Amino acid sequence: MIEFLKERGLTLSEEKTTITNIYDGFDFLGFNVRKFGKKLYTSPSKDAQKRFRAKISDIVKGHKMCKQESLIRMLNPVITGWGNYYRYGASTDAFHGCDYHIYNLTKKWALRRHPKKRKSWVADRYWHEIRGRKWTFAWKYETKSMKVNYLTLKRLSDIHYTPYKQVKERQILLTRNTMIISLSVRSNKCWNLSKDVSLSYIYGTSRTGFVRYVARK
Repeated sequence: MIEFLKERGLTLSEEKTTITNIYDGFDFLGFNVRKFGKKLYTSPSKDAQKRFRAKISDIVKGHKMCKQESLIRMLNPVITGWGNYYRYGASTDAFHGCDYHIYNLTKKWALRRHPKKRKSWVADRYWHEIRGRKWTFAWKYETKSMKVNYLTLKRLSDIHYTPYKQVKERQILLTRNTMIISLSVRSNKCWNLSKDVSLSYIYGTSRTGFVRYVARK
């Protein structure tokens, strides 16, 4: 492998390169990639789960005296972002485990605020039954129209698995002297083509959100 890449001017980093059996799995970009039988599965790696739990713990333990509303508003973006990143893999078990970890943290946070109150009183104050779901960590408030509403803490288990969509490709024949305008907001460049070319573009959801064009002769 090293000689094959060397002929092409490429090198491998020995520190970041690991040769392993696909059935033993490996970690890459926070995912654990492993093959079971004939199927390949990706799931949050143990290190990624550990880092996420540590981040949640730092937020909760660092704001012991803040209001419940403020705590929920700080945790929700972190939970949603982490869940959306891993929703494309087999993350159900990891999500349930992290949800239980968050529940234990919020439980300790609530009990610490009211050491002289009963656990049932603390539970009724910070946890509510919403849409048939009990034990929902939520802040109860009234709107301007005097209606009761809740600001709830997000749950990773509510983020469902989303399969990857197959990327589609189309061919468009452009005539001579056709001007192509980049759709990227970051770069307003134009190209004048002096001969007939076949333009192939791949569309779909990307991180940048732009359609990418590739000109081919």
